[in-house]
Amino acid sequence: MPGPLQTLAILTNAEPSLSRRRCVAAALVHTVWPASALAHLLPDRFEPYAGESVDARVPAFSRGMIPVPSEETPRKNQPEPPITASHTASHTASMHPAPVHDPDSAAIAKRAWLFFQAVQAPTGLFDSVFSYHYATMWDVASGIAGLVCAQKLGLISRAALIEALQRMLASLSKMPLYQGELPNREYNIATLTMQSLSSKPSVRGSGWSATDMGRLLIWLRIASNWYLELEKPIRDLVGQWALHHIVKGGEAYGGYLDRNRAAVRQEGRLGYEQYAATGLALWGLDPYKALRCGNTETFELLGVSLLRDTRNLAYLTSEPFVMARMEIGHINAEFDKLERGIFEVQKKFSGVKGTLMAFSEDSVNQDPWFLYNSVCFERKPWACVSPAGKPYPHLANVSTKTAMAWWAMYDDDYALRAFDAVKGGFHPQRGYYAGVFHTGVQNESLNINTNAVILEAMLYRQLGRQSFLKSSSST
Repeated sequence: MPGPLQTLAILTNAEPSLSRRRCVAAALVHTVWPASALAHLLPDRFEPYAGESVDARVPAFSRGMIPVPSEETPRKNQPEPPITASHTASHTASMHPAPVHDPDSAAIAKRAWLFFQAVQAPTGLFDSVFSYHYATMWDVASGIAGLVCAQKLGLISRAALIEALQRMLASLSKMPLYQGELPNREYNIATLTMQSLSSKPSVRGSGWSATDMGRLLIWLRIASNWYLELEKPIRDLVGQWALHHIVKGGEAYGGYLDRNRAAVRQEGRLGYEQYAATGLALWGLDPYKALRCGNTETFELLGVSLLRDTRNLAYLTSEPFVMARMEIGHINAEFDKLERGIFEVQKKFSGVKGTLMAFSEDSVNQDPWFLYNSVCFERKPWACVSPAGKPYPHLANVSTKTAMAWWAMYDDDYALRAFDAVKGGFHPQRGYYAGVFHTGVQNESLNINTNAVILEAMLYRQLGRQSFLKSSSST
């Protein structure tokens, strides 16, 4: 039933008035797929509207949605079996100490929860960025994460959590779907209307995002495991979505519609690809290629051996790895090793170079509004770039959510140093800021993903570093 990997698709105009937009998708890519080459990928009911063409000359989006057709090769060897809830629950967690309770965790969780209290609409959905009343399915997943973590951390009652999630599920059930099949890329959270790629109301929508759906499916599984009274409504909701359209030949494909151009293309790059593919596998699909760490090569940075994606616009950053560790626990041995390597190389840089590194994707409070701070981007180390790949080195950012996650995951001086650098950066009524620029200036973007991952980190620490899927499957 589910669908995995994708890209975030909120296209915005580069105007100062749009500073609350979460990201900017830019740059035309030049690999063109003729309609005939895409025909076998388009599901039967996903036909372009009259007068539209299927074309890949469209903007490249964040989180790796790139029109790069891949060769379809037969499955010569049986891969690792698809991830299931029982598989992740049974993964041995030798690194899990006893639960940790400390004053910092409780205070931090309360501050992060302030964001959710400040931005919830009557529909039960949340702003993606403070005062920006639109959300993708990635943001919806962060809303569910925030609610669930708040309840598990004792910030709200179980009854309040159930009521809030029921309201969200009802709204998700009412939302019009792209061509009646899949959730659109972005919605107005107050009116539940689909938005175009320029964030204008649209009856046609703008396509579907497989990576955003992957994150949402992970959190729907966690919620249904922890709150059995929600298992049926969640299953019914997922049953409304034709997610089987997304997976073709073990890979995931996203859809894009802009004016008279429609396209379907493979989505996901190393990290995001495997994280989001887990969402599909948890609901019964087989994205076997997407779960592997394929299309990669080994490289060494500061003496640490890492993998990088050999495809274009591949941002190797902390985000999907910290979320996978806390939410899923285990994807495969290569992915787990890479997560540790990404931590170690940032730790090493911080010690050798003297500049603190806690790199991730982040909203920023100025043009271009969204950036990837990448350990490696197209063979360039320590790159701070826009979704289109344009460098913004002066906006390199110590990510609050990543620093908090490293602190929750690891006990060492670097993790504590990163934590100390960001723990004071919050608004007294609106939650945590996105981070601190390397210039020492606060990045005052207030967004749902920062505060959701912070709540996840505090819960992960409280659970004794046990993943949420493992914990929810055992209750």
